[in-house]
Amino acid sequence: MMARQNGWRWRSRELFFVFCLTGAFVLFALPALTQAACQNARAERVLRFLLRDTNADSESANEICGAAPSAVELRALEQLAAGESAQAKADVADFLSTHPTAERSDFWAARLTFLAAKLPVTAGQIAYDLAAQIAPTTALFWYQRGDFFAENDMPGEALESYRGGIQAQPEKAVDGYARLGALYYQLRRMDEALEAFQQVERMERARPILPNWRAQLVYFYIAEIYRSRQNWGDSIVYYQRALDAAQTSGWPTYAAFVGLGDVAAAQGDRAQAYALYTRALDFAATAAQRQVVQSRLAK
Repeated sequence: MMARQNGWRWRSRELFFVFCLTGAFVLFALPALTQAACQNARAERVLRFLLRDTNADSESANEICGAAPSAVELRALEQLAAGESAQAKADVADFLSTHPTAERSDFWAARLTFLAAKLPVTAGQIAYDLAAQIAPTTALFWYQRGDFFAENDMPGEALESYRGGIQAQPEKAVDGYARLGALYYQLRRMDEALEAFQQVERMERARPILPNWRAQLVYFYIAEIYRSRQNWGDSIVYYQRALDAAQTSGWPTYAAFVGLGDVAAAQGDRAQAYALYTRALDFAATAAQRQVVQSRLAK
């Protein structure tokens, strides 16, 4: 009888101990679990909104886990999609002025840039502006904003945005300098383009991170600048570096072979020029590109 009572007491202590551990786990883990559930609900809610017609009616965004950032985020997305850009801008500005930097998430900024691609230019610009304000230390959003401006013939704003990304995240500045150089090249500001591309080259030598296609573009542009200045030796070096980085059908691979052919022709080596033009023809992907090569072969 005594043994049975002692066993019951021991099991009671075990149960009490397990109960205490469970209670402690719930006490400490519940906030984290609740936050995770809210984040999942928030992600699902935003994704549903973005994947359907942006003009469709949506559920109230004011009661998502009771989280102010989520409510403001979704309301801003819906306002932008509905053409209420000024109101979205004002609401986000008011929120950012009263909340800590920690709540300015990449998640929110990424959804804004995703939506921006579906909006008219004016609303899209506001969406990109807000993304850079919400995540000001993430270079990607500055670069995406710069690409948007470049595509919409606003080079001054694009240059400013690329520089903003370089300053915001110096460890990812190589991507910004590559974009900056390409835009300077398109603007025919060759000295500034070459300076930006040389900065890319220095950073790549220290720690290569650019994808092959972007490295190819950088080397190709450098080669083109040197060729335009009749610096034949350096142009050959950089055309070859462009071809070593990547060789795919179309531009700029075919154009790099054309450039090498042009250099050979300028130096009086017609046989080498003909061989390089023939090689360029192998990579020409369109009728216009083939015509460029054939016009040189016919000379």
